Amino acid sequence: DRGGVAVIFGGALLLICAFIGAAIDFARYRSTADAMQQIADAAVLAATAEFNKTGDLNAATRKAQAYLDATAQRLSGVDAMRAS
Repeated sequence: DRGGVAVIFGGALLLICAFIGAAIDFARYRSTADAMQQIADAAVLAATAEFNKTGDLNAATRKAQAYLDATAQRLSGVDAMRAS
């Protein structure tokens, strides 16, 4: 009877630690996803500006790819993104 509280506390502590770990993982996922979306949006804006200036779709694609290459490296675990 005396060890019941310790067992319940240990189980609760394990669950709390699991939830904290999941919250940290989710926060990192959202942060990375948001950063990737901002980079993609900026690349599209750069490509659109280039296309409006030159009328050349290939030049616009190259501009977007150059922007992606220059900025994607600030995200950990992202080697390169491809404009398509």
